[in-house]
Order: sequence, then structure tokens, then C-alpha cells
Amino acid sequence: MKTSNLEILGIDLPQSENEEFYDDGFVESIRDYKIRLLRDYHSYQPEEELNRDVFGTHGMFWVGSKIIRHIAYLDQKDNARNINTRAHEETHVLAESGYLDLLTNKILRDVGISLDLSLMFRFGQKELVSEIRGIYPLKRLGINPRSIEKFRDETFRVALEIYEEAIQKTQA
Repeated sequence: MKTSNLEILGIDLPQSENEEFYDDGFVESIRDYKIRLLRDYHSYQPEEELNRDVFGTHGMFWVGSKIIRHIAYLDQKDNARNINTRAHEETHVLAESGYLDLLTNKILRDVGISLDLSLMFRFGQKELVSEIRGIYPLKRLGINPRSIEKFRDETFRVALEIYEEAIQKTQA
């Protein structure tokens, strides 16, 4: 089985021969990037999705029998914010590929925190799960997630509370 490296999470994503993953790196405009992918894959996305104000994006496309996944992100001129955004998008890819457990196990192994969020994911809380998992590499690299809190939305703040609660339970 082939793998693709999710660099920020530090995980090799197992893939079948019918799957491809591309980390397209930093882009100038998320909207323009999405439009290019939609044209390349002859796909469609509603206008309101194209105009969402986001720092990163992920896309999944079916081409014949292949599943092709892409991620890209804006350079926010801040290492902590860039790491968090990339980890967030990499988590989406892991979850959509059915391998969220790889990150759950890595966090348990590396930090000793049990963060099994598979139920949250199954009940549609994909953004919250990706935000929680996006905090992990910041902590691993010794970056305080609170340093980017003012640049993020309410979902990030809720994710931070859940992450910190898991740490407290571990230390109790």
C-alpha cells in the first residue's frame, strides 16, 4: 500500500492505488484556487462556498475510479497560524480517508492525551474535530495555541477548551 506524508501532523496516510493526495502548499487566493480545482475536475461548488473567508481548504474529487484529495492554505505571515491551518486541513484528509484513529493514537502516544473524537465526526462536527486536532502540532512544537486565538473563530475557542479539558483529565 502506498502512503502520502501529512507533514505537519507527522503521519503517513495509507492510500490504495485508486487514491491520490496533493498538498498544494501556499496559494495567493483560496477562492481562485478552488475555482481552478473545480475547472480541472469539471466539478461545481455553490457561490457562497467559494466566497467563504477561510485560511485553508481541502477538496475531494472523483475521477473515474480514483479519489483525488487536495489541500492548500494562505500564508498568514505567522508560523503558529500556518501550522494550525495546515494541521486542520490535514485532519480533514485523515478523517475523510477513514484514518482519524492514526492521529488519535499518535496524540495518545506522544502527549498521553486520549482524544477519540470519532463520534463527533460521525455526527457532523467535522470542523470542530479538525480544529481540536489542529491544536496538537502547536503543543508538540511548544507553541501556545492561545497565541493565535484572536485570529480564529468560535469553533477554535471551543476546540481549545476541549483540548485543555482532556489535558486536565489526563493530569488528574
